[in-house]
Amino acid sequence: MTATGPVLLSLASRQAWPHILAAAHIEPAKLVLLHSRDENESRRPAERLKTFFDGTARLVGAGGTALAEIPDNDFQAIQNRLDGLAAEFAPAGAGTMLNFTGGNKLMATAAFRWAERNGVASFYLERGNRLTRFEPSSDGFATKTEALDAGITDGLDALA
Repeated sequence: MTATGPVLLSLASRQAWPHILAAAHIEPAKLVLLHSRDENESRRPAERLKTFFDGTARLVGAGGTALAEIPDNDFQAIQNRLDGLAAEFAPAGAGTMLNFTGGNKLMATAAFRWAERNGVASFYLERGNRLTRFEPSSDGFATKTEALDAGITDGLDALA
């Protein structure tokens, strides 16, 4: 895989496969798995995802996955943390994208509003592999829903 895609900030949760499908579809140059301090709901699932991505170089590339803790109960603190993470992982000129499929509702809402405020493309993956994108446009954001081809992950070991 070439490192030409965006830096993908992704709210991790217990459901791993939506993150794997999204990464296979988006082809990020770097994947930052955002997790809360909650061990069962967020931290350990994010760690397992990182292990998976580190062992599956075709999705992100060797060393292309990082973990970052974000708050889960303070709207402004979530947005402030995302400001810092964007500066750290996606310096000026680097494309950034947000996957707000995971996390709790407060995290997802704060993250989406952060993306909107900063003109960052974002998306979530709905049941039935429907990807809804929010792309910056001249009059705010354009929303587009597309079918995600789950076959792009056929060569991956689902048990891993």
